[in-house]
Amino acid sequence: MTTNGQGNAHEISLAVAKELINRFQNEKSNILRSDISAGTVFCTAESFERSIVDRIMVQTDCVGLRIYYGMKEDLSIHAILVGYNSSGADILPSSIINENECVEDGDGVIGEDATRCPPVCPPPGCSLIS
Repeated sequence: MTTNGQGNAHEISLAVAKELINRFQNEKSNILRSDISAGTVFCTAESFERSIVDRIMVQTDCVGLRIYYGMKEDLSIHAILVGYNSSGADILPSSIINENECVEDGDGVIGEDATRCPPVCPPPGCSLIS
């Protein structure tokens, strides 16, 4: 098993993955205000095409993928993918370099707009969801 440089192994077993996902599915409505529907805010999964992941990962000095969570105007939560470099800084496009100017090369690619499940889900029995 490889680690992320901080001693954390990234690989988990199928059983642990299912346990975490099932707990989230069962508890997600409990963490929202009662006037907000968990079904529209959270999705079960988001699928990203390999092409966007490859575009992020082939950037100069990209050593990993960071996932942020954002919220659209309809309150739906979405994963946002960004590469990070060997110093741990996000690799951002030059148009959105932060005030610390951690990355100045402007090569940054940011991924979002994944296919959400539901409505587009894996076939029953062929995914981590029960």
